[in-house]
Amino acid sequence: MKVGPVNRNAGPVDNRLARSPPALPDRCRGRLGLEPSMTLIESVDVEPVRVRQFIYPKAPLSQRFGAYIVDGIITVGPVIVAAIFNHLFHLGTQSPATRTINYVATLAWAFYYTCTRDARPNGQSIGKKIFGLMVVNTETDKPCTLGQAIGRGLTLAVLNGIPAIGWLIEPIAAVGSADGRRIGDRLAGTQVIRASVYAALAVLLLSAGACLLLPPTPAHGDNTLRLGANISSRR
Repeated sequence: MKVGPVNRNAGPVDNRLARSPPALPDRCRGRLGLEPSMTLIESVDVEPVRVRQFIYPKAPLSQRFGAYIVDGIITVGPVIVAAIFNHLFHLGTQSPATRTINYVATLAWAFYYTCTRDARPNGQSIGKKIFGLMVVNTETDKPCTLGQAIGRGLTLAVLNGIPAIGWLIEPIAAVGSADGRRIGDRLAGTQVIRASVYAALAVLLLSAGACLLLPPTPAHGDNTLRLGANISSRR
């Protein structure tokens, strides 16, 4: 158990943590730098709570919609390609076995791309890269990982499977939330942001010597950097 100096008159919170203060000789007090009104108590080991470093602004919905359309086209790409080949080369009616193979291949590709697209470099699916967006890990402030991308994709697939209204759930959640995070984002710990915001953050950290990542002090309180105001002020 660790020990540390504390003021006897510090208040009810510190007194509540005290456990049988040990008696110390005056010579020990001098070495420890304790004043006469101070004593030693056994400290309580508390699990540190990580304060989220950055609050990212909500990504523009128009850009997210554009990225969604592009990724949707890529998701059903095999169907489009098969239809084009069938029309150009007059392949005629397909046999049941061929139709089954094409159907399974289409589903497999759609599932694969939906669950892995945001784990591409820099957390950008093809659609998000075109529209200048990316998916970031809200805990580490790093691009989305494969596990998080799978979590986002599976959540979307499950909700879209709900008859009639399923496909509306995630868009409504993204539009209605202040940070644009849908249900899949909250489960996976991610957020869709503008890539320019992330790049500007890197510049800010480099110019500030990464001092923004220092832990909070009682004098300054929360060390959260709200990027909305900082980025907009640079424009």
